[in-house]
Amino acid sequence: MIDITDPAQLDALMVRVQARRVAQCYQGAGRNLPPLTDRILENDTEEKIEEDAAAYAAWCAARGVECVRVLGVSESAPLA
Repeated sequence: MIDITDPAQLDALMVRVQARRVAQCYQGAGRNLPPLTDRILENDTEEKIEEDAAAYAAWCAARGVECVRVLGVSESAPLA
């Protein structure tokens, strides 16, 4: 489980979430992923995506903001 109160773990989480957002935009536009995004996501797994989604939802809920789940397709996720 990702500790969203640990600055290093939170930073790594946000980098992965943003890389997935970039990947969605580029793939949706039919473009190749930028090299840095490709490198960040090269070892991505379904399990890591789900773990990150849960941690990101918890981070959003703790701050009272809406959460948009970032996977292969954008999905709205309710606050926890």
